[in-house]
Amino acid sequence: MMGLFVYLLTVAAMCYGSTGQEAIDQPGESSRDAVDDACNATHYTVLDDARRSVGFNSIHLEPNQLLNDHSLPEGWYRFTETPGTRMPTECVAMGLCGTRYPVWMSGHLPADRSSSVVEGCINTEEEGCCNERVQMIVRNCGDYYIYHLPALPRCVRPAAYCTERGHWVMVFKAISGLAYPDPYELWTGEREWNEHKPEASRVGTGYRGHFKSALVKEWNSLNIAEVRLSLYEAGVEVLRVVFDGSGIDKTSWFDAERIVSSPYQDLNASRSDLLDVRVEHNNHRFMMSRSAVDCRNANGWLLMVAAAGDCDWETDGPFPVFKYSRSGSATIWDNDQVGEADELVIFMRTEEAPVCRDKSYQVISNTERGVNAPNSGETVDDTSLVPGWYRFSGPAGEEVTRYCQPIGACGTFYPIWLMDVPSTESGETVKGTMCINTQKPGCCNEKIQVLVRNCGGFYIYRLPQLETTLIAAYCTAFDEWDLVLKGVSVPDHDPGNLYELWASNESQNADEHKAKLMDINFEEHYKSSLVADWDRMFVQQVRLSLYKEGQEVRRFIFDGRGSDRFNWFSPDRIMETPYTDMTANTSYTHFTMGSPDTRQFFINNVDRDGAADFCRESAGWLAVTHGEQDCLSQGSAVPGFVYSGRDTAVNWEEGPVETADVLAIFIKSPVLFNPCSESGHTVITDIRRSADMIHYSGLSVDYRTLQPGWYRFTDNKGASLNMPTSCVEVNHCGTHNPIWIDDKLPCKPGERKPLIGCINTDKDGCCNEKIYLGALNCGDYIVYGLDQVPSIEGDDEPSGYCTEPDQWELVFKLTDGFLAGPNLAQPWRQRSSVNTDIPHARQLDNAFPGNYKTSGVWGWSLIDKVKLVVYKDGEERIVLVFDGRSTDNLNWFSKRKLLFSPWTDLNGPGEFNIFSIEGEYTPDVFGTRRWMINKNLSPCDSASEGWLMVITDPGFLCAMQRPPQILYSNTSTAENWSEGSVEKGDFMAVFVSGPTVTSRRCCTC
Repeated sequence: MMGLFVYLLTVAAMCYGSTGQEAIDQPGESSRDAVDDACNATHYTVLDDARRSVGFNSIHLEPNQLLNDHSLPEGWYRFTETPGTRMPTECVAMGLCGTRYPVWMSGHLPADRSSSVVEGCINTEEEGCCNERVQMIVRNCGDYYIYHLPALPRCVRPAAYCTERGHWVMVFKAISGLAYPDPYELWTGEREWNEHKPEASRVGTGYRGHFKSALVKEWNSLNIAEVRLSLYEAGVEVLRVVFDGSGIDKTSWFDAERIVSSPYQDLNASRSDLLDVRVEHNNHRFMMSRSAVDCRNANGWLLMVAAAGDCDWETDGPFPVFKYSRSGSATIWDNDQVGEADELVIFMRTEEAPVCRDKSYQVISNTERGVNAPNSGETVDDTSLVPGWYRFSGPAGEEVTRYCQPIGACGTFYPIWLMDVPSTESGETVKGTMCINTQKPGCCNEKIQVLVRNCGGFYIYRLPQLETTLIAAYCTAFDEWDLVLKGVSVPDHDPGNLYELWASNESQNADEHKAKLMDINFEEHYKSSLVADWDRMFVQQVRLSLYKEGQEVRRFIFDGRGSDRFNWFSPDRIMETPYTDMTANTSYTHFTMGSPDTRQFFINNVDRDGAADFCRESAGWLAVTHGEQDCLSQGSAVPGFVYSGRDTAVNWEEGPVETADVLAIFIKSPVLFNPCSESGHTVITDIRRSADMIHYSGLSVDYRTLQPGWYRFTDNKGASLNMPTSCVEVNHCGTHNPIWIDDKLPCKPGERKPLIGCINTDKDGCCNEKIYLGALNCGDYIVYGLDQVPSIEGDDEPSGYCTEPDQWELVFKLTDGFLAGPNLAQPWRQRSSVNTDIPHARQLDNAFPGNYKTSGVWGWSLIDKVKLVVYKDGEERIVLVFDGRSTDNLNWFSKRKLLFSPWTDLNGPGEFNIFSIEGEYTPDVFGTRRWMINKNLSPCDSASEGWLMVITDPGFLCAMQRPPQILYSNTSTAENWSEGSVEKGDFMAVFVSGPTVTSRRCCTC
């Protein structure tokens, strides 16, 4: 939100009349010297008259009802938020702002805590809009505006200073007589029009073209406060109607009930007989009219005639024609009180974000909507919430959760969560995207655009009207802060010593969701396992909060950088405190966590010593008591959380001393920030890392130089992959030392888990080295907190993180000795199945004397990837992976579809002359070669090189006299077929993978 500013307004203008001229003094030095002091609230008077708004039309006011600032004594003033907090910086038409002569400002607002001299303009009946000029000094106080107002010139009255809530932005302009494109269709459609032509986006330029801004497409996310429809003749505004635009779409604002101001007395006073305010009706658009039984009696205020109609007054073109009433009320369309305008223009004004005060937002505090809340049987439904600013508070959480929630969570059927929002500093307002999780696949089935404002200690949200028939509700949590300790004070129940729990290395009730709510329904303490890892958490801030009946009553924030779990609780680390007398100069007798046998989390500043009269003689702010002998415990034997009920320290006996139900400690850590947003993690797409991919020299996956951070694994389509949770053999995942997870992955959306990664180095066992990792379930996928892979002593082989193997289905096996069918036919192209009734034929060895093939090999629309593997001596030697989408049973085997090969000179844009299943077919003479990937020439040429082929007929004239066999280059590049390093395979297999295979979004829980 732009801050409120201070305007020091002093007048130095000349009024010219029949009696001569009258001078207004320049501001004196005393006024200038007082600018810095003016921001003090004791130095100004508040003006809260709603008539000052630029949207207030004065036409209906009696002369004695007009605003007249000539009666204001010189001094400092501040405008309130209802009419507006700043002066408008564009021309204000006569008769607005509740006066006859409005005063507006020509200039720019100054930067924070600075001032500038600008011109003020008084619009009189003379030509132009700035007929009298006054000098104004404008000062920005950061959070509000105040004005030093002098007496206005006596010869211009009644005059008054105008205010507005924000700038009007033109988003649409239609030209009369220009039928293409149709203005209504242009407004309701998706495309912008002439946006990059400045003359089109201004009034009165004579440019013959409509205009539409791209902002209209973003209408629902712009936090629009008001919409203004204006008509212009020869560049002069002749009609202005302002509508309430909050929480509505780009057509629904045009409604009688949303009219904020207009020049028509009968339109503002009563709308009971206003039957038709429509964006579209027959041949009329933007229609503000009364119904009538015939053409002669039809009457109204505004009408766009889009095409010729049946009435005499709607037959003259060219169309469209913009008609309006020139009188102060509705008029019959067929008379001389009807005007016709040149341009119809729509402006919008966005709502300024509210200051973070109680009256600026509504508070929602029901417990049921919390992500950890138990099912109470009451359904939370936010579809009836009206658009506005909201703050979430209470035991269920203070923010809309940033993690996907499952169906039925948060006390509703369809939970709403915050998918993406930029990081903010205190005072900033940004756009965010929320998601509704419905029963469709995925976790973000419907998106909602919202505004989020950082109020320092909390957030407020500008929520729209939910446009859904579903029962949905916003889910809340403590995502900004991570809860690490919650102590409860329950009558007649002792949950244990809070300091002993904090100091221990054990967690408590960490898996109990009810224990994380800020109430005492769960009667035991809570402690997160994160406390034991404090030194590895890079804690930035620590927050200690007290809650009473589910509401936060006190909050302390400490600098956590470089701290351990004890020394953050120190006066030197205080960043925020609820007490005004806790300053850098305050002396403390106690500021300590204490010990098991003393007061804990104790902050005290007066101590006379002597146990008998401690409470009578001492004063302080906070203490955790235990034991009824402590005078602070008020006779209770259970732990108590006592605090000063004022904004300063109080005498412990005289008080007021209040007691809280809950003491909670939260931390902020970069390790715990939300990495689920697109900007919060790095996507890794590398087919080599699949657990079923063997390692090839020169193509290694090596993460010994990986930067620590959050990562997400995807395949070539962008589908998410998980890390394997079982042993991966050495020389797989495209690396020598594969890394897998020796644990269960987080299965609940929002669940975060520390994990142990195992590095298999080919020693005894499968987990020879361990590395500590993390994982977070984001709903649709899991992101992994990965560390740089450590160097392994005595092992210089590459190491890499693995992903789960694809689920491959064998569809074809070609065995040496059976490489061609009858008459050299291709086994692959046979329509019938081959040996599918023989289990041994499916085995990946060459023991069975024959081939294998499924019938109707695949419905190619269901194939994602295809893998071709050549085996020798029972091992995979060559693996090629292809993109199988949008292919048939032949063209998947092509360079264009190749995703991976073991040959470095084939993976790039390398040279080749044949890449096809058909290969070369010259039976008998030069032979036949199938499944052929060849670099140059023909293999019968002694200089030919290539990577793979299946010889089915050697040919009696071919110089390369080899019998039928599967040949491949066994190096990392193409080899000469006659003399190079080529090897014979035992059999070749083709596998497919598709969506029918179990989704890898399932995790091992």
